[in-house]
Amino acid sequence: MTQTADAVIIGGGIVGASIAYHLASGGLKNTLVLEKQPLLGMGSSAASAGVIYHHLPEKVNLQLSRKSLRALLEFEDEFETKIDFRRSGCIQTAGTPEDMSVLRNIHEELVGMGVDARLFKPARLAELLPGIVADGLLGAIYTPNDGYFDPHGMIQGYAAAARRLGARFLTSTPAICFMKEGNRIIGVKTPAGNIFTEMVINAAGPAAAEVARLAGIPDFPVVPFKRQIFITAPTKIIPADVPFYFDKTPPFYFRPESGGLLMSIAELWECRNGDLSVDWSSVEILAERASRRFPHMNSLQIMRGWAGLREMTPDNTAILGPVPGISGFFCAVGFSGHGVMHAPITGRIIASMILTGNVEHYEEIDLAPLRYERFLQPKM
Repeated sequence: MTQTADAVIIGGGIVGASIAYHLASGGLKNTLVLEKQPLLGMGSSAASAGVIYHHLPEKVNLQLSRKSLRALLEFEDEFETKIDFRRSGCIQTAGTPEDMSVLRNIHEELVGMGVDARLFKPARLAELLPGIVADGLLGAIYTPNDGYFDPHGMIQGYAAAARRLGARFLTSTPAICFMKEGNRIIGVKTPAGNIFTEMVINAAGPAAAEVARLAGIPDFPVVPFKRQIFITAPTKIIPADVPFYFDKTPPFYFRPESGGLLMSIAELWECRNGDLSVDWSSVEILAERASRRFPHMNSLQIMRGWAGLREMTPDNTAILGPVPGISGFFCAVGFSGHGVMHAPITGRIIASMILTGNVEHYEEIDLAPLRYERFLQPKM
C-alpha cells in the first residue's frame, strides 16, 4: 500500500515519539513513525535507568539536561500521563585529581546557568548516603533537583498526544531502503509498501548507522555499546529517597527501584551484533564495588538483570540536524547514554529545525556542537 507523509521518523523509541509529537503540534500532522519492533519503546528506551542529571562535561549537554528537566516537571500536567518523576537528586564522586577537575568545571558551568549544584567534600556525603565509606574520594557534585522517571510513561504520553494531532505509528515495520532522486530523498520502502515523503528523520538509536547507510552514508560515527543493569530484592538497608549515586572511578551506580536498588558497573562493551545476553559474572564486580563503598550492601540479593545498547559517538555528544549533501535527511541519534533524559528537548529542537529552517541555534543553545558537520572537518 502506497502512502504519503510530511515526515517519516525511523525509530519508535522515546526520541522518535518526542519528535513526532513536536512536529505534529507544530503543524506537520501527517507525520509517520516507523518502528521495527511490535511495540513502541522496546529497545534502548526500555533498558534505560531513566535518570536525568547535569553531571556532564560538555556545555551543550548541560544545556540539554537543563531544558529537559524543565519539560519533565511539566510533563504530567501537559500530557495527562504519569511518569513518576522522583526528584531525589544526583551525586557523582571524584576519585582522581582528573575527575575532581572535571567536577569543578561542571559546577562552574552549572552555577553560571542558574542550576542548583553543590560541591561536597567526602565527609559530607554521609549526610545524604548513610553508611558510605568515602575512603579514596576527593569530592563530589550534588544536584538536588535531578532524579529519575518512567521512560515508558513518557513514550506513551508523547505517542498518544501525537496521535490525537494526526500522527501515525506503524509497528513491526522496518525501513528497507530509501527512494531518492539524485541527492534528494523522496520516500521510504517498507514491507507494508512505499511511503512518499521529502523528510526522513533518523531516530533509530543503536541502529543509527544502519539507517544512515540507507541514505548513502557508509561510515556514520555512531557505534552501539552494551551496558548491563541489575535489580536487587527489596531491602531497607538503603532509604527509598536516597539520591542517584555514581562513582566515576571505578564506575558503579545505583538508585532506588521498586523497594530494592537498580545497580550497574557502567561498563561499555562494543556490540555491533545486537547480543543482549547478560554476563552474570559482572555481578561479582558489582558486589565488590558496591560493598567497598557501602559495606552494608554485601547482603543484597540480585533478582534480575538485563542489557541494553547505548549509541555512542566519538565525542559522547548527540548528532542533531540535517546531513549535508542529502536533502531531506535529518538525524537525532548518538546520544551516548543520554537519549532518554534529553528526549524532551530533542523533539523541540528537531521540530524547530524542520519548521523554521534555523539549524544554528535553539533559543540560547548554539547547535554547532551537535551538528553532523563536526565529523567532516579535517583533523589537524
